[in-house]
Amino acid sequence: MFFAGNKHVQYLRAIITLSRTGETLAAIQEKLRNLSMEEIEKIGDQINLFNPGRILESETHQITEDVAITLSPRLSEEVKQKVIESVSMLLRGDRD
Repeated sequence: MFFAGNKHVQYLRAIITLSRTGETLAAIQEKLRNLSMEEIEKIGDQINLFNPGRILESETHQITEDVAITLSPRLSEEVKQKVIESVSMLLRGDRD
């Protein structure tokens, strides 16, 4: 799955992503130490979520402690509300 050298790129992407959350390099090193390459790649894949421009233009809604959704400002208020309500209903187990 990985090409030679790609491992370093995946680690770098994960480090950059976690550093944008305010983690120290020592804390990042500790977190990455016991993760599989697949888990490190998943962290790195989230790098765009922490793009400063994206953070400033998007709206993030915390649905529960474990679920947050980020919505584009290009969506209408009606669509945003439906998305939030739908996710909330799914998490509660409602089926209407």
